[in-house]
Amino acid sequence: MYTTDGLVLRSKPFGENDRLITLLTPEEGRITVVAKGGRSLKSGSLPATQLFSYGNYEISHRGDYKWIRGASVLRQFPAMTADIAKVSLASYFASVADELSGENEEGGEILRLILNSYHALDTGIRPDGQIKAAFELRAAAMSGFMPELSSCRGCRRESAEVMYLDVMNGRLLCDDCMRRAALISAKEKAASEDIREAEIFLPLSPSVTAAMRYVLNAGEGRFLAFSLDISELPGFCRAAETYLLSHIGHGFDTLEFYKTVKD
Repeated sequence: MYTTDGLVLRSKPFGENDRLITLLTPEEGRITVVAKGGRSLKSGSLPATQLFSYGNYEISHRGDYKWIRGASVLRQFPAMTADIAKVSLASYFASVADELSGENEEGGEILRLILNSYHALDTGIRPDGQIKAAFELRAAAMSGFMPELSSCRGCRRESAEVMYLDVMNGRLLCDDCMRRAALISAKEKAASEDIREAEIFLPLSPSVTAAMRYVLNAGEGRFLAFSLDISELPGFCRAAETYLLSHIGHGFDTLEFYKTVKD
């Protein structure tokens, strides 16, 4: 028997009166545990086994499963869970964390990211779209897809009126180098019948470029401590979402649902 802190990423019925819980923990990453009697309102562990609850869990092994023997709540997010758009976005974050975390692997970094993001959603310190984009960029970096955004990959310019994010290669191109790269790419495609990896280039304004650099380089508790004009938010959101999903290789049903309820 042992104890661990964890965040409930998923919860579903199991048997007649139990629940099967997916926890994201700092030491073991993603683990699956059974909450005996977890579907009963009389269950003492019910608050700690609800979706998005962060708690401390006493766990034992029996047969093929890990069982929760006791649990206490460390943090819940009442304002977040009272808003359907925020709940949907939190579910998307949980889906991403579930995808990027492994079993029996250290999960502290992605756990801290999602907890900080839930805190931001709960307190409303930043627009939901800004929180979402910052989460996506940090999650991509944590999963090994850290983009190099310090300067143009071609001429090493640090800024331009428009910079282009080369999504699949995780680099920046200034407008001049982008035009040259487009000409070279067109010639190569004309001369070859090979199937090439998809190319995705997204234009970034100076403000969006600066915001992306900040998010990727800030301390883990400071990655949301920046302001972005509301007119710049769509470009920031598009770049972050496209970058993460392109490197994961698929979308998420939870993200599509969030998009139907966010406005």
